[in-house]
Amino acid sequence: MMKSLQKLYFICLLLISSTTIFAQTPQDGLMMGDKKLCAVVQYDTESWSQYWEGDRLRKNQNIGTFTSNSASVMAAYGVTSKFNIIASLPYISTSSTSGTMTGLSGLQDVSLAFKYRFLLYHKFRMFGVVGVSTPVTDYVPDFLPYSIGLHSKTASARLIAHQLLPLGIHITAQAGYIARDKIHVDRTNYYTGNEIQYSHEMAVPDQVSTSLRIGVNKKEVLAEAFIDNIRCTTGTDIRRYDTPLPANKMDWTRIGLFVTWHTPIKNFSVNGHFAKVIAGRNVGKVDAAFGGQLQYIFDFSKKKSQK
Repeated sequence: MMKSLQKLYFICLLLISSTTIFAQTPQDGLMMGDKKLCAVVQYDTESWSQYWEGDRLRKNQNIGTFTSNSASVMAAYGVTSKFNIIASLPYISTSSTSGTMTGLSGLQDVSLAFKYRFLLYHKFRMFGVVGVSTPVTDYVPDFLPYSIGLHSKTASARLIAHQLLPLGIHITAQAGYIARDKIHVDRTNYYTGNEIQYSHEMAVPDQVSTSLRIGVNKKEVLAEAFIDNIRCTTGTDIRRYDTPLPANKMDWTRIGLFVTWHTPIKNFSVNGHFAKVIAGRNVGKVDAAFGGQLQYIFDFSKKKSQK
């Protein structure tokens, strides 16, 4: 239900071309090579007609079917083969089929992550990632589910374990913590379900993020199945028949699949992915989320070697 939860968690790991140059994200077990830059354009769409009000699944005829679309630009740069920098910025628009509410659109939050591989033992690797994000526009956070984000500054840290297996199979597991700052809302008080808060500030719950990915990597195709989970450390439930708040506890479990085709064009690949939410609390029951990516790698190390 809360579209802001998508914040870059839908980014999938990708392989670029048959030269074994990899694009990578803050959650996978891959690294960009030294002085290589991967530029990505991504589009995603998802919709739902039911949502969890606490743990109660219900429909709302004033919303009908809710849809969110996002277009993102991303980049991953290999400062060295062990240290990468990853940045992204999404543009999001929301709408629904019923009711009088009008959807919103705009740039959301810019995100920056620093990824370091600190262990390499045979075919086992471990990574540490720290990241931050901040809103880039003055969008409205307290208009859920139509808000394009929660307008909260975040800081995150995660550990990633990546194991290569025979036949090109790999397993990646990650766990992270996302700390989120308080936000300002356009009201002097609000009711959380437990008590009335007399403040224009609202606490946004921190999150614990975990995921497991199993995939196979062949010469022309990379395919991977995943399960992602988000749990808030605090937060309240949506009040019965009330609108949601950024202070709500938004939990979800999502499964999905993505496939990347390494095209005959050197350093260029195309990705398609699908996901659905199978469990949640105070979020939309997304039955179908689709997306695609176009990626290209610029190899600056070659240019330097030719001088």
